[in-house]
Order: sequence, then structure tokens, then C-alpha cells
Amino acid sequence: MDAEELKWIKRAFVVAVIAMFATVISMFTGIGSYLFSFSHDSSITNDNNSIAPALTSTPIPTSTATSAPATIPNSISVTSSPIGASIYLEDGKYEGETPKILNDINQGSHTITLKLEGYEDWSKGIEVDPDKTISISPTLTPKPTSNSNVISTPSITPTSDITPASTETPSSKPPITPALVDISKYRDWNYTIAKENFYVTVPEGDSFVSVTINIHNSGDVPISTDPSCWKFISDGVSYSNEPVTSAFYAPSQFEVKPGESLTFTINYLVKGTPTAGSLQYYKPTYYN
Repeated sequence: MDAEELKWIKRAFVVAVIAMFATVISMFTGIGSYLFSFSHDSSITNDNNSIAPALTSTPIPTSTATSAPATIPNSISVTSSPIGASIYLEDGKYEGETPKILNDINQGSHTITLKLEGYEDWSKGIEVDPDKTISISPTLTPKPTSNSNVISTPSITPTSDITPASTETPSSKPPITPALVDISKYRDWNYTIAKENFYVTVPEGDSFVSVTINIHNSGDVPISTDPSCWKFISDGVSYSNEPVTSAFYAPSQFEVKPGESLTFTINYLVKGTPTAGSLQYYKPTYYN
């Protein structure tokens, strides 16, 4: 055997030894991992010396409690012509003056009353549905004046400094007349026509006109969303908002302040079918 063959034999022996150690190390590593896992996940039965894994089931928690749905406040949007009327609910509780939005009203039937000096009391039953805002905007009726209200002066000869009773007749407060204002540069609008509506009975031959108004107030004065401030003009005839048609289409706020934008809908009952329409805005006097 020459030196070259001896050299190759030594190399083969070294490679074989290294492979053997690598195999032994791999075996011990695998056994250690198995024993570690086995010690945590298995149990030993002494009766037959068999090894059986300890299987445990983890129940999936189930919830039987049901949470109540979030309560959405119901509200009533109240305004009047003229404004400033006192608002009362059926329990006689004072709720403030018009215009105002009454929040957190219980669902169901209610009676709302408006009172203003010089005007007849106005009262109406309404139905408050969940997640809806009911809009009310009546025109109050002035109280009639009568000579029977005149207080006459007693016809006696005064013997002392007695001041005769006043003979003045109480006068009615004049209605507030809003001023027509051109806000065309702050708004754009469109309308749709229908011959019937789910909530409103449309008389035969008339139209249910739904006007959508987009306000972008870049001016310095608030713009009211009160339906009574907007008039729909069709074929030369001016139409006011019908209170019954606004019950399910109340704006989300009373006004659009400078720098704000808002889209809202106002509805009208119009005679016939409009062939041309225009929109007018009347600024409320309380913005003066």
C-alpha cells in the first residue's frame, strides 16, 4: 500500500466518523424533543405498560346573554308662524319656545300644545315612531277682537281720586312676515314628482313634489332649514310646505351656519303636474 492510498483511507475514515456523530446527535435531539412533548401531553397506564396520550377537550365558551339594542332617541321638530310660542306636552310640562327640537321623546302617542299671547291655543295628537323625527309647523290663528271685551267706565260721581278703568281693546300681535332673499349662489336644488306616496294621500290629479336642497353657506348669515321659509313656485303658483308631508322628512338641523354645508328635503302637494318650477327662500325675522 503506497502513501497515496493510505491518505485516501484516512480521509474516508474521518468522513465516516463525522457522519456517525452527526447521526447520534440528531437521534438524541429528536428523542429529547419527543420526551419533552410526551411528558406534557401523555399519561402512562401501569396495567399494560402502554403509553396513551392524555386527550382533553376544551369547551368553546358560548354566551347566552343578549344585549339590548342601543336606544335611538326619538325627537319632535317644532316651529310655528309666528315663532316664540310656548310648547307643552300632554302632561302640561313646559318644553321651551318655537323653534325647537324636543329630544328623547317616548315612542307612542302624544298631544302637543302651542300657546302664544294674542293667538288661539293650538293642539294636535301625534305618533312618535322609533328612529324618526316628527316635524310640526302650524300657523297660529289670532284671537278675534270683540267690543264685548271693552271695559266700561262706571257712571258714578267721583268723590275721590279714582282713575277710570281702561277702555282699550286688546289688540292681536301682528304675524311675522319673513323677507324674500336671493341665496341662489349658496344653493343648488332639484325636485322629483310622484302621483302617490306611502305616508301621504295625494289627491287625484295632484302631485307629490319632493325638493332636495343643497346648501353651501359661504355667506355671513345663517340659512334656515325651516320648511315654512321655502316656497315652491309651479306654473306661477306659490306653494307652501304641507305639515303632513314633512312628518317623515324633517331636516337634521334648524339652520346652516356660515361655513357649513347641508342637504335636506322639503315636500309639497302641488295642483296638477308641474312643467316648470322655481324655489324661493324667505329669511326669518329672527336673523335680522
